[in-house]
Amino acid sequence: MERTTFNANGFVGRKMIKIKDTSDNVIIELKVGNSYRIFYNKGNPNNMLIHVRAIVDKDYIVTKVWKNCKWRYRIEYYYLYQLLARDGMLTKA
Repeated sequence: MERTTFNANGFVGRKMIKIKDTSDNVIIELKVGNSYRIFYNKGNPNNMLIHVRAIVDKDYIVTKVWKNCKWRYRIEYYYLYQLLARDGMLTKA
């Protein structure tokens, strides 16, 4: 298993992760440095634009989100993004 380490310059290691469906088809590739849109439905306050900052040990994805006039960093498990992509709610911005 590839490990990601942290140094003074930031995260070093995995730069991209492929999110696949149950048939092993690639739905979307999450790349560090790119922006993605999470869209649940029109007018939903949980719709957001996320910026992928790091992928840690292929299990966690670190994102940056603008909310309430502040940048918020979130560390979330890979499966959240797999479910969002499978349901068509995660797209490249």
